Amino acid sequence: MNSTAKAKTQVEAGLNVNLIRTSHFTMGRRLARGAVAVNGLVAIDGPPGTGKTTCVRHFAETVGIPSAIITMAARPAPLELLRATYRTVTGLEPTGTRYQMQHDLLPVLSEWDGVLIVDECQAAQVQTMQQLTWLWEESRQQFPIVLVGTGILTALTRYPQLKSRVMGHTFFQPLTGRTLLDTVRDLDSRFADANTEDLLHHDRVACHGLLRLWSNTVRWLDSTTVTGTVTAADLNAIAGILPPPDQEQAA
Repeated sequence: MNSTAKAKTQVEAGLNVNLIRTSHFTMGRRLARGAVAVNGLVAIDGPPGTGKTTCVRHFAETVGIPSAIITMAARPAPLELLRATYRTVTGLEPTGTRYQMQHDLLPVLSEWDGVLIVDECQAAQVQTMQQLTWLWEESRQQFPIVLVGTGILTALTRYPQLKSRVMGHTFFQPLTGRTLLDTVRDLDSRFADANTEDLLHHDRVACHGLLRLWSNTVRWLDSTTVTGTVTAADLNAIAGILPPPDQEQAA
């Protein structure tokens, strides 16, 4: 598949980065499949940019079920989870008190047949975790939940009632070694025959094993006239543009 076709497929699927098949994705899909099968609650942990949310969204797309992504702010408002869930699942603006929103959501979630993805879950406050637990239990666990973020299990210790309901978790890591090379070559046809050392150098100086940064590299290639095998000069030009990741991402 050429890069243009890949980009179109990703847009149609509603994904913001290209899908890469790795061992992390395999485990992430297994968790998502298990959660959907029994309306369970699972967690995917790992540094930003490793493809956690993309993995779950792609799984939902491939099995034909809707997904609602709720992204927690660094300091979420007390009713942010309820408002965002209502807005994302129903497409309507929420109104009323916390009590009204909770009880309006229950029948909707019970008949929804979708998967709720709570992204940046480590930022959720105890009150938010309480609301999420309440919705899931009061609906009689009629919908699956995937918690995504960095340091999730540690964050959930703030509210053990939610942590105790997690039926499984996995950890996404930056790509290294042969897995990195295989993944990058599969990401875009212009990488397939590229010099190995050129790819490894670009990863060392610009991408640090993060799928999001390699995906952004592809976007920069798409914005140029590069149609054949990517060269060291092409990658060096892009490396000077890509923003560096946070220190904890590159570690």
